[in-house]
Amino acid sequence: MNLLSSLFARKSMAIEPQSMVIAPSRPFLNQAALDSASMRKGMWVVKDGHTGIITGCRIDALVEVTLAKPDGTTRMMLDASDKAVPEVVLSSLSDLRRATISEIPESRRPSLEALQSMGYTQ
Repeated sequence: MNLLSSLFARKSMAIEPQSMVIAPSRPFLNQAALDSASMRKGMWVVKDGHTGIITGCRIDALVEVTLAKPDGTTRMMLDASDKAVPEVVLSSLSDLRRATISEIPESRRPSLEALQSMGYTQ
């Protein structure tokens, strides 16, 4: 075997199974806590005068709310590395209330019939 062919010779290697941890891409959802407050993921809520959508509920029943601007776009903030990320606040269920139809940004608002069927009021 010449020098060139020995450099490119393939060696048989045993392939061992690899283990990997897959992190969930969505927040944990404590549905029981949301049910106890008659809320659900995706619901429009108001916290301290700011409108947002429930995006998760932690095991300790703290609710993750992604805030929206009045025009319906997601409010953004800069993280530690100056990357724009959605502005998410944590809140106890008691500090949230279901948004009224007029508090849901018009550009994101479904039909009146759909909103009423989901329990939203004027």
